[in-house]
Amino acid sequence: MKKISIVALIGFVLILILAFLLTQLKGLDFMEQPIINIDTNKTQLHFIHWINFPDVVFKAFEKENPNIIVEYEKLDGADYSNLIRAKLVSHNDIDLFGIKANDYSEFVTSGYLENLTYKDYVEAFEPTVNEGVKNMVFNHVQYAVSYNTCSYGVWYNESIFERNGLEIPKSYEAFLEICYQFKAVGINPIVMGGRDDKSMRVIYLLSDLFASESTTFKEELKNGTAHWTDESIMDAITKADKFIDKEFIMKESIYLTYQQAFQEF
Repeated sequence: MKKISIVALIGFVLILILAFLLTQLKGLDFMEQPIINIDTNKTQLHFIHWINFPDVVFKAFEKENPNIIVEYEKLDGADYSNLIRAKLVSHNDIDLFGIKANDYSEFVTSGYLENLTYKDYVEAFEPTVNEGVKNMVFNHVQYAVSYNTCSYGVWYNESIFERNGLEIPKSYEAFLEICYQFKAVGINPIVMGGRDDKSMRVIYLLSDLFASESTTFKEELKNGTAHWTDESIMDAITKADKFIDKEFIMKESIYLTYQQAFQEF
């Protein structure tokens, strides 16, 4: 009998607590709470990346495509590769996601990516950036689109060329010949922002800029069909060394930033 009384007492106390809670909540209208309306007639795109994309980018896209809603999820950049792998294994609701360069071939062979070759939206990019957009290829098939790209080039001081009656070179050989001519009359042929690492890399791309006929060099390096020790690549490096050996590059370049190099013009 004592055990039954204790159980009954506990039950009575619980009833009192419940009654108290109902009293406190009386009069509250839960229907007044904010409700998130999801338009089921719109297509939702789940987009994952490690970059802080401005919200205005998605708003502009949604304005141009009113039938689409972008659901953006940002992951930690330092551990992005592991985080996105886990999501790809356990979820099927990821439509678009960023890929670290080192993970690209793995994700292709794992079947996570769709063949984008000749897709209309890939072909629609401006011609000036189209090559950069399309450089994410694997075995001649495109599975991704670059979200940014950079260009290596050479700035020319047109006034110096005009004073010396010279034309802008259109080939590596012509570029080399002009360097000899400028050096002979005491003009530094080349100045670079040596303090900025990206500027100094250009010296090893000079022959590629002017003479190379290959447009798949980076792709071949990625998939292993080309190597840094190949004859054509060694030839490019040897030619680049000539610019240093002949002192075509202004010695003070190593102390200049990219912006300071322009002041030497």
